[in-house]
Amino acid sequence: MTSQVRAAARCSEGGVSALGRKMTILQYALLVLSLSLLAASLVWAADASAQTISVSFPATRAEKPLDGRLLLLLSNDPSDEPRMQIDDSIKSQMIFGVTVDGWKPGEPIAIGDDAQAIRERA
Repeated sequence: MTSQVRAAARCSEGGVSALGRKMTILQYALLVLSLSLLAASLVWAADASAQTISVSFPATRAEKPLDGRLLLLLSNDPSDEPRMQIDDSIKSQMIFGVTVDGWKPGEPIAIGDDAQAIRERA
């Protein structure tokens, strides 16, 4: 091998090595960016806690404990009652429910992040 060929071989090896380092730095930068975005989204999700609504009923409504489902209907359309806006269309309003067993008068039941979303089916 001539000295020019050996010098060219060393240059090309150095070029590949430098390119490899650049790719490693780029990959490292992308990894750091990805982990930063993931951490930011986890912090945002931790701060975005669910709203909780507490419901109770007086003894004048029912003297005995109740069993069944407690439903919360929410609407962003003031034109009618939320229960009249529940259907199988894209404009249907939201329903959330929790199961109640032995719900006593005056005892609050919380509808929070454990509530199940319910969707009307035709």
